[in-house]
Order: sequence, then C-alpha cells, then structure tokens
Amino acid sequence: MRYANFDLWIDAKVGDRYPVRAASPLGEVRGSIASDSRWSEIQQVQDRLAKREIDQEKLVEFGRQLYEWLFNDQIELLFEQSAGSLLQQEEHGLRIRLRIEAPELIVLPWEFLYWPRKQCFLGTAVRYPIVRYLEIFEAIDNLEVSLPLKMLVVIPQSA
Repeated sequence: MRYANFDLWIDAKVGDRYPVRAASPLGEVRGSIASDSRWSEIQQVQDRLAKREIDQEKLVEFGRQLYEWLFNDQIELLFEQSAGSLLQQEEHGLRIRLRIEAPELIVLPWEFLYWPRKQCFLGTAVRYPIVRYLEIFEAIDNLEVSLPLKMLVVIPQSA
C-alpha cells in the first residue's frame, strides 16, 4: 500500500484552546480545539477503558467524540477531500500523522478515532492508519539485524 500523509500538529494550549494545523497533498489549514466540557467526558471514558468497563457502542461514541473534537470545520473538510482523492486508487491510503506538543493530549487514545462517514475506527483501518509521529533531529544510524528476523504480529479479529 502506498500512503500520502495527512499531518496534524496539535500545539500546547493557548488560553482555552489548542492550536491545530493540518497539511496534506491538497493543502494546509489551521484551526483549534477547545478544552471544553468534552475534556471531562473524554477523561471519564479513558478511566473506563483502563478498567475495561466499556462496550462496543460506547467505544464508537467515544471515538466519534474524539473525531468531532479534532476534525472540526476546515480540518475535517481537508481530511475528507484528501481521503476522497485517494478512494479511486486501489492500493493507496492516507496516513494520519499525529504530532502532539501538549503533554495532556499525548496520553489520549487517539487510535480510537471513529470516522462517522466511513463508520470505522481509523486506528484499525488499513487505508487510514494513525501514526504518532515524533520529530527527531538526529540522523538514525542504519539498523543491522541478524537473520532470521523474528516478529510478533497482532491482528484484531473483526466483530
């Protein structure tokens, strides 16, 4: 699969909002997300997740809330346009790269983002994977491994 990038930068809180910038091959937009009443709801669900006291319906609702909180106005429009431009091409996807500066937002389970239009969790969608992206300012040395390479692969069973 070949991926185009949809980059989302979430900066540290300024006042009662977090500045957000989104960039894709189709352009760049800016927006913000509010630290409003949803914040306490998100934290409550996060606590229930940690205790494993949540069902599929609540996960979908939680994922939808995260999506609506992050993908608002112009950011959602750019995401929808970027994803739509790739739908006609097989073996092409849109990688969502999260670049989060706010420490309180890094810990949120962004992998549960639920895209209402496609009715899917972005964290499990092969065509729209979510990647937590870290800026590294040093070159990474070549990694040498001895063969045979052993890997653990985990694939969720669909419901």
